[in-house]
Amino acid sequence: MSFTIRNAKKEDAPAIAELWWEMMEAHEPYKEKFYKPKPKKAFLKIVENRIKKDLKKRNKMLLVAEKREVIGFVIGELEKELSERFKYDTRGAISELVVKKEHRGEGVGKALLETIMTKLKKKGAKLAYLLVDRRNRHAIKLYEKMGFKNVLYDMVSDL
Repeated sequence: MSFTIRNAKKEDAPAIAELWWEMMEAHEPYKEKFYKPKPKKAFLKIVENRIKKDLKKRNKMLLVAEKREVIGFVIGELEKELSERFKYDTRGAISELVVKKEHRGEGVGKALLETIMTKLKKKGAKLAYLLVDRRNRHAIKLYEKMGFKNVLYDMVSDL
């Protein structure tokens, strides 16, 4: 492995924000349905501030993959005290997993996912879940290899 996985620091926020922008560009077909249009500079500032806030939260985990620079990141969140109707009272939500285009296929995403899942499990999560763009075949293939199953359809409608 020619990269390292480590906990994110506030100094990583600009690099994470740039990767987030790259992810948003991939979501172009429905970006307007979910997100307020922002110029890149404003978007990056919003994400940098969010990352800095998230780093202070005890239930949030942010990891980066580094190879002389940040080449990927993942965000995990421990969700506790779920409704009694759920089988588990603690679960792990994986909200973002992004790898720089030129480093895809190098095992970066798998390493980030394995590491965040291990951390979530150590903190008490019994189940991990995530959402993925149905067109993102590479990510779906990775998630399936890691044991994830498609159990829900996420659907939206204008009102």
